[in-house]
Amino acid sequence: MKSSSSHVVVAALAACSLQIACSTQGGGTGELQPASAVSATPAEPVSFSWHSDGDSVTKGTLSATVPGRGLFTGKYMQITSQADAAGTGAYFGDAWNPGWYAWDGWGDPAAVDTFVTNYSGKVISVLRSDTGESMRCRFRLAEPAEGPAGGGMGECELSSGDKINNVVLTKGEQN
Repeated sequence: MKSSSSHVVVAALAACSLQIACSTQGGGTGELQPASAVSATPAEPVSFSWHSDGDSVTKGTLSATVPGRGLFTGKYMQITSQADAAGTGAYFGDAWNPGWYAWDGWGDPAAVDTFVTNYSGKVISVLRSDTGESMRCRFRLAEPAEGPAGGGMGECELSSGDKINNVVLTKGEQN
């Protein structure tokens, strides 16, 4: 009898240790400021959630719920020294000029060496709503080795020109 209860304990400990390789998830908040709003107009709260792809710290799914516009969803990618033009191309898509030039000179993703040097340790994402509106986001990670699970701060811009400022990604939890 003691033998079978020992096996249960060992199995439970093994299952717990396997969670190290599980995905992580977290949330965040931001403030929607319409492009046409007067500075005295109060910002509206935006909620974010993210979920890593398996045990990857560099890729996953990001969602944002924007007041009056609904849910936006897309993939995120952390820029690392292994980034290449093919891997970043989808994040500089159809809603903006290549490289997001109009957004504080993010630069041409085709110039990968410069791009990786300038943005290594940051996360980029393009999200879309069911109505076809787009959002682009960029985050500076607090602890890049942990990906979004280490927390971070950033901003997003909608294809309408509205901005989501003061975005804070909260530290993540393992699933």
